[in-house]
Amino acid sequence: MSDSNRLISPYWNVVNHCFVPIDWSLVPRTAAAKRIIQNIQSAISDPQIPVFIRGSIIEERAPHPKADIDIIYIAPQNHTRRIFMNLQHRIRQDIDINVYSEDASEPKAYLPPLIHARSMQIAGPPFLQKAFPADREFIFNLWNQSGIDQQPHIIASNDPKRISKLKQIFRVLGLLSFLDGEGFTRDIHCGLSWLHDKETHIGTIAKQIWAQRSQKVPLNVSIVQEWERDRFFQWNSLKR
Repeated sequence: MSDSNRLISPYWNVVNHCFVPIDWSLVPRTAAAKRIIQNIQSAISDPQIPVFIRGSIIEERAPHPKADIDIIYIAPQNHTRRIFMNLQHRIRQDIDINVYSEDASEPKAYLPPLIHARSMQIAGPPFLQKAFPADREFIFNLWNQSGIDQQPHIIASNDPKRISKLKQIFRVLGLLSFLDGEGFTRDIHCGLSWLHDKETHIGTIAKQIWAQRSQKVPLNVSIVQEWERDRFFQWNSLKR
């Protein structure tokens, strides 16, 4: 992806070992983003719930037309009122909605960094987005979320979660880039470029795998998984 398509850097801002929130008032919004945000806002049925949008729709000038619309909202676990009404009828793209419940027995630990550092609030009571520690807890939460050891070595051509599994694997590269001192990103193209710089042979294979993601062929991702696992445990052994 060309940098000219970016409205903001794919790398998260870090100040004093913390990820800092983006000032979205300084980031221009495309006509498509404005339309989608308005459609989401008009579908919200509970005005007391903080709702956020994130991802390419607010980070890029021309997001892929089939890109998911990523939404996060914050609500207690016992909240039962419907949050959205007829949202899918208002937005024709796929919608990925995540709820963060701080009082859950196992809160989704990967969501707070996204909420604070990389999401724009579009509804609900004002939510204070604060600097988020870029510490070992963040690192291990993200590593565990990736589920590298649980992912299959070969992703079938008819796997309904094929793209999602590939994204999980390749987004680990952004974490490893961060551990290497070169910045944290969830952008897959940046991660692949970083891998190619570090290990050209494996980076070339990884780029080929990603290029084949929509083709009806099985994808063997084991060499990437093993490299990521080795790299992470090397870092961890050095930090003990």
